[in-house]
Amino acid sequence: MGLFGRSTPGDSRYGLPTASNREYYKYGHISRNEYPMMNMAFFEKTLQQGLPPDSVLRSVLASEEWAPDVDLAAGSRVLVDEVFRRSPDVPENEKARAAYEMDCRVGILAGVYERRSGQRKRGLRHPAIWNALSMYIKQQDDGASLLTEPQAGLRFATPHLGYTLGIEPAAAPSALMSRWNA
Repeated sequence: MGLFGRSTPGDSRYGLPTASNREYYKYGHISRNEYPMMNMAFFEKTLQQGLPPDSVLRSVLASEEWAPDVDLAAGSRVLVDEVFRRSPDVPENEKARAAYEMDCRVGILAGVYERRSGQRKRGLRHPAIWNALSMYIKQQDDGASLLTEPQAGLRFATPHLGYTLGIEPAAAPSALMSRWNA
């Protein structure tokens, strides 16, 4: 199968490194109090296979150009509205809204990417997508964006929230956020 494989036919632009069932994460709706960590064992495995560390994240971000059927702006806007509705302790302002919308946009792309890769497994999350979102989160400079501490804290969860919409495009934002304040 090679470095980038597919367990079922998918669009060839959506390649992911092959992963065993035990390397997948259990999929669930995210809580704003969870801080997902990178899967270092899978990360090291992909490095040993010669993949650049950010290859999946770059592919996810590039997929925006060939995914015109996905309304990223509307999806991220609806999710961010729900984030502020369910997080009254977090001050809403233009900078926080823009940061969360970008986070959700990246997350939606990641979910769509996994779904279209042919490696999606019901109830599980591909470790390369998990790691790509973790890398994206680590790259954010909340100090430079002038977010308050409570605003910056939500940036661990908002990309994963977008991912859930990418995986479950027909779900209502309220359903995707069933565990938000857990």
